[in-house]
Amino acid sequence: MKPDMIMLCVLQCLMVLANVASAQTQPRYYGHEAVYDRYGVIAPWYDGLNGQCDWRVRISAETLKRFPWTDTSNAVIAAPHHVFTSLWAIDAQGKISPKDPGDWMNGDIGQRATSVLIGFSDYYRYTGDASAVAHLTYMADYVIDHCLTPPDHEWPHCFISVPVKGKAYGKANPDGMIQIDLCGSVGYALLRAYQVTGNTRWWKIAKHWGDVLAQKCNLTPGGDPWGRYANPGSAPWKSNKMTGGVTMVLAFLD
Repeated sequence: MKPDMIMLCVLQCLMVLANVASAQTQPRYYGHEAVYDRYGVIAPWYDGLNGQCDWRVRISAETLKRFPWTDTSNAVIAAPHHVFTSLWAIDAQGKISPKDPGDWMNGDIGQRATSVLIGFSDYYRYTGDASAVAHLTYMADYVIDHCLTPPDHEWPHCFISVPVKGKAYGKANPDGMIQIDLCGSVGYALLRAYQVTGNTRWWKIAKHWGDVLAQKCNLTPGGDPWGRYANPGSAPWKSNKMTGGVTMVLAFLD
């Protein structure tokens, strides 16, 4: 090694040591008192089974499992409120208070369904807690029974992934936005749920979505395979270009 390169390495090492020496420890990190090992290195504050992973997984699952339910007087089906809304509050005593999201926030059904279906699929595989199958069923059946386009639609029986028109807690309105990448992510999530439960109804609808996506694909070399929306006229902006979201569709088709 040349002398100038050796000197550069020495200087870089000295800079690293100087930064380490000047680092300040804090009494708390992320709301928890700091814990250090016998070498003075910060250590996990949680000492339960499998570190913080099990603790956080259990809190998340138990919170969703004790969500209050709707009935058919205030929703299209009786199910936990988390099926219909991501807007909620929890007080110091742990009481959960769901809120009507309104039309615009109801448009997050695509992200919400993806998270619930993949989350509970992974939770079941990790814990064996059979209640996960029930929550998979609540969400999957709501999507299939109440969030699809009619058979005479240009994209028949496809997922209305951003239903910002129509009544929250009710049937999705096909005039809401149908964002294609979110159709892909929910299709992927349905397949994951099918692998856990063996529910062939979910497999059949996911396969149908895949067939429609294949039929609608633009095969022109250099062209975009899909636009961002199946119904771009329902979006409040002009662009219909899909960018990174194409990976969500491809993951589903794969």
